[in-house]
Amino acid sequence: MNKIDLIIDALHSAYEDIPGWVEKVNEALYAARELKALQPVAYIDKKGSLFNHTTHPHLCTPLYALDEVTK
Repeated sequence: MNKIDLIIDALHSAYEDIPGWVEKVNEALYAARELKALQPVAYIDKKGSLFNHTTHPHLCTPLYALDEVTK
């Protein structure tokens, strides 16, 4: 289960008051904090050009890898 699914499942469990929801919410908080700490992996400008890094972050939108990729 990826981090986004974990967060959604925990919120659903808490909303429905399903037993064990507190533990799921704690796991979801940890996952959300990991996502918040991510650094951009690339940037895209208004023309759709991709960059590995940019010297003008206010001109580009950062892109994040939200899930782990296995080869």
